[in-house]
Amino acid sequence: MRCERDSYVTSDLNPSEMFLGDELEFNAVTKYFYIDRALPKKRLSEDEMLEVNNIYRSIAQSDQAMGRWWVTVGGLVALGFCLAAAPLLVFRRRVEEIGQPG
Repeated sequence: MRCERDSYVTSDLNPSEMFLGDELEFNAVTKYFYIDRALPKKRLSEDEMLEVNNIYRSIAQSDQAMGRWWVTVGGLVALGFCLAAAPLLVFRRRVEEIGQPG
């Protein structure tokens, strides 16, 4: 969030802290402010990279499973609607047949 008058910045995670916007860098992914831009960013080790990749794969598999779950639920709802409507249609047809002069 920016305050144009004084160029202060803050975030939703730490709204009680404000910084001069020209003096820092904000990482939207981590929601961290970097005050000293001269410091190098930490490089992940091979083990850390493998762990991050495993986490992303797990998230992707969960997303795919949720997609399949919603398709299944939608199919079951449609099937339930059809099964509920079928007896009503049969009943309506019988009532119409009884009501017609023969």
